[in-house]
Amino acid sequence: MEKKHSSENSVEGTTIVNKRTHKLRRKAYTLLALLKNGDWQGIAERLARYATRLGLGKRARRQRQIDACEPGIDIICTPHTRFVALRMRLSLEMLGIGPVRIFDAQPARYAPKLHIVICPQMVAQLPANYIAMQMEQSVSSRWFDQAYIDRLENSVAIMDYSLHNIAYLQDSAGLSHRQIFYTPVSNLPRDYLYPVGQAKQDDDPTSTGTEPTYDIAFYGDANTPRRQAFLSALEQHYSVLRISEVFGEALYAQLARARVIVNIHYYEGALLETTRLYECLSLGHSIVSESSVDIHEHALLKPYITFTPIGDIDAMVAAVGERLNQTHTPPELPDDIAHFHFYFARLLVANNLLDAQALDAIPSPLRASQLAEGVGLSLPETHQRRLAFQASYPGYPVFPGLRHHQGWRGCALSYRYLARQASACGVKSMEIREDDAGLEGDASERWQKATQLFDARPDLDVLCGLVADVAEDVNVLETLEHDGERYIVVNRMTSMVCNRYGTRAIQALAEWPFDDTNVERNTIDRYLEGLSLNVLVPLPFIAQHRAESRSTLWQFQNTTYDPMIEASEQRLIALSRQALESREGQ
Repeated sequence: MEKKHSSENSVEGTTIVNKRTHKLRRKAYTLLALLKNGDWQGIAERLARYATRLGLGKRARRQRQIDACEPGIDIICTPHTRFVALRMRLSLEMLGIGPVRIFDAQPARYAPKLHIVICPQMVAQLPANYIAMQMEQSVSSRWFDQAYIDRLENSVAIMDYSLHNIAYLQDSAGLSHRQIFYTPVSNLPRDYLYPVGQAKQDDDPTSTGTEPTYDIAFYGDANTPRRQAFLSALEQHYSVLRISEVFGEALYAQLARARVIVNIHYYEGALLETTRLYECLSLGHSIVSESSVDIHEHALLKPYITFTPIGDIDAMVAAVGERLNQTHTPPELPDDIAHFHFYFARLLVANNLLDAQALDAIPSPLRASQLAEGVGLSLPETHQRRLAFQASYPGYPVFPGLRHHQGWRGCALSYRYLARQASACGVKSMEIREDDAGLEGDASERWQKATQLFDARPDLDVLCGLVADVAEDVNVLETLEHDGERYIVVNRMTSMVCNRYGTRAIQALAEWPFDDTNVERNTIDRYLEGLSLNVLVPLPFIAQHRAESRSTLWQFQNTTYDPMIEASEQRLIALSRQALESREGQ
């Protein structure tokens, strides 16, 4: 018995040594590749990441500052943006974070709490620790001077409602995508904007007790030539109420005096004024709005608002007439059209302000049918990668990847969340393509063939488009040819670039342990590698890593992976050949 126990210890020790040797070899290889390619930015980023793990660096300091704050969040806003503050407060209340206070101006003294400052350029003195909500339109550079950029950069995180703005903040203002979080403004549930009971008159939750006496209401600065031209034309056909410098309940009382609300851009190329539109929708109003240069970001609004072409005054006059000729019944709105709650919770989890488990109860921006179609995984904040993916795969649903200040945990959270959503919706197999996945040339046709084979084999767990690293102790379970393609089935895989997951793999992804902070074994690919799965791998590989992309997790060019991927492919081809020769020799 003692000899057997000693033998088992010896085997286990040898396995551990082999794994550590393999890991050291892999890391040394990566470093040599970075040096060979002259990727000094990648080396610097990796050093910064290691510094963060040791509690050094800017991100680590920010996290310590957040952790030292007293419980609760104070929101600083302007009267113009109180609606956004209310939307934040509702989400914080739903997530059990409090107490939450809203200030319409800078308080006399800041509490030692975390603050969210909406429009930080409007505050004379900022608190010590704050999240900045950037609300300006980047199509106008009026606010984007260096002082404002510094205020954004000094924040714990930057929220922005517009993907267009996010591209500007990185490309023109020089801010890092790691600090920026896409957080689209959305609507509030009906009667949340009023004190309890005030909006419930005559059993109509949208009634304020005021009968409309005007055809149209416009609120905002009406003194610009562009808006004047629109309003003058509208006034030739309809009665128009112009409203300015009125906010909150006083504004809502004025809006109730009109049958239709019109939205007209200040600038010709303006972004859509989503705060104004969602506020009016939350009040149950009928709306006609100009379209915008970023209207593609707002497809979710189209069922509820009549949009007219940019600059087309006659089209707006006609659209208002059509609205007035209709009996207006406030549409049944989802409680959160643009999924603000999801994106806000995503920000909070990323900054350790919310337990990751809370995400499971929040609906996905993607429908169940989209999960079944296949999902692209991309960060809204890495705009160049997202746009490149959408151009390569038009119409392919894209999930806004979850984030964490430890990037690899955010990546794994994305897979866990998608897997749990898929399981809850009864999805039996799910394809996930990361945004640097390439299916070039005949790869799409080959991938379809592989998918058909995979779906016909319930014993298979993962279809893997490419394998980045082959484990030392990998076992070949099967080799086969099907429909002119060659495949190998192995028990381990390391790559998440372009995969299809069966029921057992979906369950494994759903069980990824967030609390295990060991980066060497618990990155999502190493976690799967440690499980016993049946992995179908096409030979040669079907998918590619886009060479022009840069790893958002490990901060080096994807070309660094190329020799490793090629070596993995050659090793699997050799293993496949050996398995065939062994089978033929029996």
